[in-house]
Amino acid sequence: MLSSGTMLAPRFRVTGPLGRGSTSEAYRARDLVADEDVALKVLRDERLEAAFRTEFERLRELAHPALVSVRELWHVTHGGRPLTFYSAELVRGEGLSAHAARVTFHEARAVLGDVLEGLAVLHGLGLRHGDVKPDNVRVSEAGRGVLLDLGCAAPQDLAQADVSGTPGYLAPELLAGAPADERSDVYAFGVMLGELFRDAPKKLLARATHAEPAKRPASAAEMLTLLGDDRPLERGRLSRPPRLLGRAEERARMADVCAAWRGAYVA
Repeated sequence: MLSSGTMLAPRFRVTGPLGRGSTSEAYRARDLVADEDVALKVLRDERLEAAFRTEFERLRELAHPALVSVRELWHVTHGGRPLTFYSAELVRGEGLSAHAARVTFHEARAVLGDVLEGLAVLHGLGLRHGDVKPDNVRVSEAGRGVLLDLGCAAPQDLAQADVSGTPGYLAPELLAGAPADERSDVYAFGVMLGELFRDAPKKLLARATHAEPAKRPASAAEMLTLLGDDRPLERGRLSRPPRLLGRAEERARMADVCAAWRGAYVA
């Protein structure tokens, strides 16, 4: 665990913990260069660096209000040991569990719809989130649901010998090592609903968590409709960062300058 006041990079001053997962820890920190508060996700086991980098690359391609946005990947030496982390948007608000303790299922439908919209964006890229659960959803101060953490994301329709995710939220087909698609995220979403909202419709929960994928809602979009949310998903399309085209020599020189500046701080 990193204590408050710890400096990383040296650019980020840790101001407190945000949470702890199976492979990483999250902290609130002050970005002294940008002069803003950010979240830091810190890898605990450097043997998992490749997977951690893959998670960062996937998140970096995404720009959507229901998906957390990441900033930079860093590889530094801290306490004489290598440390890998990335900086990300700090979603001010509360966890979904805390939010659910104060509202009814009906009152939470807009937030839940945001989560499904974020899932629909991922599914449109051919990815499943892989770890839909209350700890991976924040409710912003503006009242929007934001989906966090792509550490367990995987291509759809891919059978995995080593299944990652949280016990209790894993769909039966994942546990069986069979190919899985977006319906495994629908299953986890249904489990989350049943866990948090006693007044959630029983028929909806039963369908979303059916052992047979074919008998669940076919997609996050269909689940959204079943919640009674008719928002147009067109506004949830993927938005990628702009890319510079042309002037290859100039861009190459700029890349060299940036690489020299980043030095040992960014791998």
